[in-house]
Amino acid sequence: MRDTQPVPSRECLCGQFALPAKITIEEEFEDIELVIHNFPVFKCKQCGEITISPREHV
Repeated sequence: MRDTQPVPSRECLCGQFALPAKITIEEEFEDIELVIHNFPVFKCKQCGEITISPREHV
């Protein structure tokens, strides 16, 4: 039998729940291009808002 942990969810600014997700961030600074893969965020299933700091952590 496996030990399964529930997926941590956070409350979104809209009042619904945001679940962990990973995104890619791409920024260009003069001669340098910065790409961050699998950046951990929370994405709301209701409104689609992506946030680094859910409401309860602001």
